[in-house]
Order: sequence, then C-alpha cells, then structure tokens
Amino acid sequence: MTSNPEIIGNPTNPPPSSSPIHSLKASYRSGEDDLVVDFFSPLLSVASSYKRAAGYFSSGALRSWAGAIPPMLECEGSIQLLISPELNETDRAALAEGVSLTDRELAEDELTTALLESATEVQFGGATGAACAKLLTWLVASDILEIRFAFPLHTGQETLYHEKFGIVTTQTGHSVAFIGSANETLGGHERNLERLMVFRSWQIGEDLRIRDEQAAFARVWDGHPQLRVRKLTIETLQKLKARASKQRPAAPTQSDSEAPNPWRHQDEAMQAFIAARRGILEMATGTGKTRTALGIMDLLRQDHAVESIIIATTGKDLLDQWSAELLGWCADRGWSLLRRDGDHKGGSAYWMAPLRSVLLISWHFLPGVIEQLESGIKSKAILIHDEVHGLAAPKAMQMLEGQHSSFGYTLGLSATPIKDYSDEGNAFLRREVGPVVFRFGLEEAIQRGILVEFDYQALPYELTESDRERLSNVNSMAAARRHAGTPMSKEEIWIERAKVYKTAEEKPERLADYLRLDSSILDRCVIFAETREYAHPIFELLHEHGKSYSQYFAADSPNTLRRFASGELDCLVTCHKLSQGIDIQNLGSIVILSSARAKLETIQRLGRCLRSDPNNQNKRARVLDFCLQEEPSAKHPSADHERSEWLRELSQVQRQTR
Repeated sequence: MTSNPEIIGNPTNPPPSSSPIHSLKASYRSGEDDLVVDFFSPLLSVASSYKRAAGYFSSGALRSWAGAIPPMLECEGSIQLLISPELNETDRAALAEGVSLTDRELAEDELTTALLESATEVQFGGATGAACAKLLTWLVASDILEIRFAFPLHTGQETLYHEKFGIVTTQTGHSVAFIGSANETLGGHERNLERLMVFRSWQIGEDLRIRDEQAAFARVWDGHPQLRVRKLTIETLQKLKARASKQRPAAPTQSDSEAPNPWRHQDEAMQAFIAARRGILEMATGTGKTRTALGIMDLLRQDHAVESIIIATTGKDLLDQWSAELLGWCADRGWSLLRRDGDHKGGSAYWMAPLRSVLLISWHFLPGVIEQLESGIKSKAILIHDEVHGLAAPKAMQMLEGQHSSFGYTLGLSATPIKDYSDEGNAFLRREVGPVVFRFGLEEAIQRGILVEFDYQALPYELTESDRERLSNVNSMAAARRHAGTPMSKEEIWIERAKVYKTAEEKPERLADYLRLDSSILDRCVIFAETREYAHPIFELLHEHGKSYSQYFAADSPNTLRRFASGELDCLVTCHKLSQGIDIQNLGSIVILSSARAKLETIQRLGRCLRSDPNNQNKRARVLDFCLQEEPSAKHPSADHERSEWLRELSQVQRQTR
C-alpha cells in the first residue's frame, strides 16, 4: 500500500489557518455546497500535483483549475488525468470487430484523438470557453498535463471506465484525496447534483485512506490487469504542439465569466419551458436545441420531477446524432439508453422497465410504446419531440392525436415550428405539445456571434417554353379534377406549380455562367436540388471544375455524409433530406437550386452553413440563390422574390461586439 513515494502529510501538522485548505470539510454536496468555490478552487490553488481518475473530462473543468495553474507552474507541478472515452454504437462495433490487438489499438487511438480534439475546441460560449480551450491545449503540449485513456477488459465487452477519485499533494507537503460522483467536466463541477467524500492528511486516520487512493491510482495509471491504458499518439501530440501558444495563455478569469454570455438564451429557454411544463422552443439551427433539451432533462431529473424520458423524431441521421449525445449523458447518470426504430428493437424493453431510462424512438413506433405505458409512469415522464414541425404531417397527427395529455412534460424543438399554409397542423402542435414558449431566431444568433454572418447573391432566371407548358398542364389537371367532382385543394395546386419553379430548365445554365467567373463557392458547398434527375447537369459542372463530390438522396448511404463532413468531398448535391438536424461546422456555402415557398425549408437550409467553425474563427458563409425574373404584368411578388428580399435583409445583420 506504500508503492507511491509521495509525502502524505503529518496528522500532527495541519495546514496554517491562512491556508485555503485549512477548513476543508469531510464531505461536499452540490446544492448545499458550491463544489467549485468551496472545494476544487481552494484545493487546486495550493497543489503541486493533481492525480485524477474520472469517467469523463471536458475543458470546462478548467474553470476550477484556473487559479491553480500559476502556482503549480512555479513549483514545477503536474496534472495526471485517467479518463474513459464516450463510446457510441459505431465505436463499440469498431472495437468489437477488431480481429487483432493491433486493430483494436488503432480503433482506440482514433477514439482518444477525437476526444481530445473535441475537448480542445470551445465547449461553451464566450471568452471563458476560448480561454479554457487554449489553456488546455498548451498544458498538454507543454507536458504539464498528461492524459491517458482507460478501456476496461473485465467483462469481455466494450464498457466504461467509471471510477471517480482524485489525490492532490500541496506545496506544503499535505495531501487530500476525494471520491464521489463528480466527473472532471463543467457539469460535474458546477451543474450536476454530485457528492464528494474527502480525506485530509492532517486528520487522524485519514492519511491511511489517502495512501490507499494513491496506490489505487498508481495501479490503474500504468495499466491494471483488467484495464488497458492508452497514451496519446505521437501524431496527436505533434498536432497539439503545433497548435499551442508559444507563451503560456492567460488562465480564465472572473472577468471572463462575467462577460455577456452569448449562449445565455439556453438558460432562458430552460427556465421558460420548466415554468410552462408544456411547449415548444423555437431556436435557430446551430443555437443549441439539443444541449438545451439535455439541460432540461438534467434539471427535471435532479428535482425528481421526471423518472423517465422519451425522445422522438424521424430519420436515421437525427436518431444517430441523438444516440451519440445520449450515450454519455445516460452513462454519467446511471440511466439506461434504449432505442426503437427500424434497426433497433428496444421499445418493449423500455415499457417493461421505464424508470431511469431514456427511450430514443422514431415517430412511427411511438404510439405503440405510449399505449403500453402506465399512467403513473407517464405523469413522471417527459416526452420530447425533435424537429417537432414534422409531427404536423397528416399521418403523424392521426397516429398521435390525444396521446400527450397524460405526460408530465411535453417539449417540442424546432427552428421552424410554425408551418406556413397549415392551420390544422399548427393547431395540432399547440393542442398536443403546447404553444411556443421561447423564441431565439437567426437574427439574434448572428448578432451574438453564435451563427456567422453571410453574403447573399441571387441569380435571375426565366421560365422556358417547356416550363410554361408544364404550368399550363397543372391548370388543365386542376380543371379536369374539378369537372370530375374531385377538385384539387389550393395546397395541391401550389405543390404542383412549385415543382415547375423548383426544376426550372434555365437554372443549371445560370449556375454554369456564374461558376465560369467564380468557382470558389464550390469549396465546402452543399447544393440543394429537387430531384436526382434534375441534379444531373450539376454533376457535370462539378466534374468540369475539378471538384470531388457525391450525391445524397433518399437511398444513399449515410457514409456519404460522413465523407463530406470529414473534408474528403468538396461538394454534396442533395435534396430536402439534408435540410434539418445535420451539424457540419466547416460547411462554407449553400446553393439553393430548389426551394419551397414557405420559409421553413429555407431557414433549415440556411442554418446548415451558418454554424460557427472552431477551426475557422473568421468564417463568413455564402448563399447563392435563384430568383425568377417577374413579368411587368405580375399582380403579386413571386415566392422567389419574397424569399430573396428576406434573405438579402438577413444578410445585412452584423455581429455585435457586446
């Protein structure tokens, strides 16, 4: 038990009364204590070494470390972190399929590199986030902070290393050990409900417990028989050192924290929803709807207001993204994560054991699960609909009418919850999910710097004779239906006429003319086309300009999206499928060959390229549109004209300094 040579301290020699750790307590609990102010900050401010094992880590924890860095550097201190990577289903499969130790090690290296890349990006808004990320990069690059990653071996399956304890040795030779539920994250230090047990070397008997924790850390740090421990690869360290500041960055300060937080709308949204219990958060794409929902889940869980959670949406891409977010959330809190869609059969497992469980489900399967839940469970559950505007489709309304009132909380998330030309669908959402209780739009997001500014240009086009003939055919079809006694609704007529404008023959030619003058818009670009057939001339243009590209329509593999996100492809040609729920931060521009009259689709598409990119602080997006040249006799502005005027006005919005 004495394998670690560090000084543990002398029970008869307590720290002086002026020391920040003199009055450390034997235990701390968030809600009753401030874990940062009362424990982490004073303890780390006198540390010469910090050894920490935790399930998860994020750069947000550096808020607690900030005051400790200068004194630790003066005494040549060190920080050692042993953490567990979060594994999504793809990660687990990759590790499980490794046919050799080398295969598994390569997969583990990819995971750990991705985790550190994420941690050294800005994890939250404002100056504090930037300062924390920069400091973390420098600490690792300077060999002051060493991070290792733990992969358990004891079950034969891909599980988490979930121990949570730490040991601090002070500059005066005292030691403190602690164990408890807190991870080394912003949530573990500041937000979650956590409890810590503390052992102090100057208290009789507690020095023995500290020796135990020192020995335990030494065993796992170098690799326990039931634990494979991985260091950072040489390549990852070289990347960090190339990116790190030459001089030590300033530590996050109190003034950083007090600066206006551009992400404060998330807290405002959480408060608005919890007060209402039922309602929709209308938040622009890229402003953190998912994080806000996770925050609401945490607050309700901590208050024991909910004991079960259902998150419903549609589309494999969205379900996969939610799954990746929820794996860490559930593991960190000891909740089960189940999934029900075409490829996963977790619905029955959920309704048989719904307590402390999160069910991720596609709307198609939701009615069957709701019917099986007892009323008492539903009253202590929250039902969350992501991209809730999609719930106003006729089939979904028929399936879910009257299914929401028994839930304790119902939450809808969308950048565009109100659908133009759909009074029935809007009424359904208000009745079943609730009214819009919070709004944070594109303009506010650009002004705060959450979304980037953008340049807008609309290319004029005219209808060809063939296009006019197609419009005439729509009128003929409407007349025939009316004569047969089955008249087309106004919406049906609008849809058929819109197809003509969306696939106007002249648009690809106008795009070709534009690209001959400036093809730079094709760098990191998504082109929205109505159909695969309509996109064929676009493929030829991209080939002509030497751009790597692929198409992403209904039957195409999700791997195409991953290739584009990684930078392997310059361009992606797609339809409305990519309009919502996809996060590609390095997307630079969009070309709107086809767009609906309603703003909903345009807002979703615009949000794709306005997301800020941590690797490009000066990002400015580009939007290329097409606008029908109106005839002098036109009585009303066209849908193209209305959209163009709105986008042109929005492109004038500038980021505000405060």
